[in-house]
Amino acid sequence: GQVPGRQRRFVVLLAGILLPATAVGLAVASIVGSAGGVEEPSPFEPGPGAARLLLVGVDGLDGELVQALAERGGFRRLLAGMESAAVFPKRREAGLEPPEVWTTVLTGMPASAHGVRAVGAARLPGVATPLPERAGPAPLGAALRFLLPGRTVPASGAGRTVRTLWEIVALREPAVAVGWWASWPARDGEGAWVVSDRVLPKLLAGAAGEDRDTAPASLFDRLRSDFPEDRRAARAEFDARFGRASGGPSGRLLWESYLIDAYALRVAGRLASDPAVAASFVYLPGLDILRGRIAAAQAERGLSGVLDTQEAIESYARALDALLGETLERDGAVVIVADPGRAATPESEGFVLVRASGAEAGCVGPTVSDLDVAPLVLGLVGFPASREMPGGAPRGCLEAALPREASRIATYGRRAVAGEAARSAFDREMVERLRSLGYLR
Repeated sequence: GQVPGRQRRFVVLLAGILLPATAVGLAVASIVGSAGGVEEPSPFEPGPGAARLLLVGVDGLDGELVQALAERGGFRRLLAGMESAAVFPKRREAGLEPPEVWTTVLTGMPASAHGVRAVGAARLPGVATPLPERAGPAPLGAALRFLLPGRTVPASGAGRTVRTLWEIVALREPAVAVGWWASWPARDGEGAWVVSDRVLPKLLAGAAGEDRDTAPASLFDRLRSDFPEDRRAARAEFDARFGRASGGPSGRLLWESYLIDAYALRVAGRLASDPAVAASFVYLPGLDILRGRIAAAQAERGLSGVLDTQEAIESYARALDALLGETLERDGAVVIVADPGRAATPESEGFVLVRASGAEAGCVGPTVSDLDVAPLVLGLVGFPASREMPGGAPRGCLEAALPREASRIATYGRRAVAGEAARSAFDREMVERLRSLGYLR
């Protein structure tokens, strides 16, 4: 309540000038530093590899859950699939958000290179590219958001310049990607069929699809016309697979998770039926969403909540097992990447299952990291890894499946930053959906 002295007034004034300038400089440096310029990939020629490959990312699934439910009759088909495949334990740092984890898996690059970190990012006035929540030192990032108040927008690939696996494969042959974090905005003309993470929310909301939701853009109209039947088919499967649990206290949560996973697999299967497609990549977040939402609901319901949680998780595990079992029956190479999700602890362990010609059945290989998945998948399709990828394909259990690693190429190049194309009128609805699914508060 006292008037500050002249010297103190000077310090306050100086801080008032320097702090905003430093914060704005941080934002500009962060954005410009990650943007870079367009860079063509180094020349390369694919070698022999799998004729077709399917990669399925399963969020919220860890070895401990598989083991616990296996004793209660869960994951029978997945465990049978492990007996005919090579399996690698997968470990990563705890506390990472799903967009960062899965973008690292799909690019083979750390977050410092791909730039995708949090579920939500801040869009600041006058700045085209969203600023990641953890950009720069925390105090300055917080100051920037205080001084230049913006709004929260969903994670996107607007600022990602490094290529994903589906974009790398599409440099030579058609590829399919469905449902991945930060796959929006989808880009035409890159050789891949992309169903971004915004498609299902838009179909459920009855929103228009003229916002770079798919590649090619015309694919959205096809998906919209097929959606009523796809939803009916998913509901029929749900009722048959969940039985009594579908009408229980957690029935709505179970249905919403199942629809996300079943729809992604259904669409990916339809697009991959084109014989020209060399590789498909599909993301299943349903189990992670369910575990997060049901844990929050359990705290309010006491013992009945505990019992309902157990029943819901078990019933979803059986349904997911059926979906994965169908996946493992498909022709070609199949890679299942399971991650513990948001419940991960330092001791949590996911796994990578590889069923491919030459993979040693029933073999448990060395522990891998998220950075090792991309070189592994590229090796299976006959593509070289790049020297920018820190990880490497595991050799144990896959000596006959992977050729001896060829010389790595220098780079798979850089894409342009989306810039103004990163703006979307659907951002607010996406943020609300992420809140309802438990990703944002």
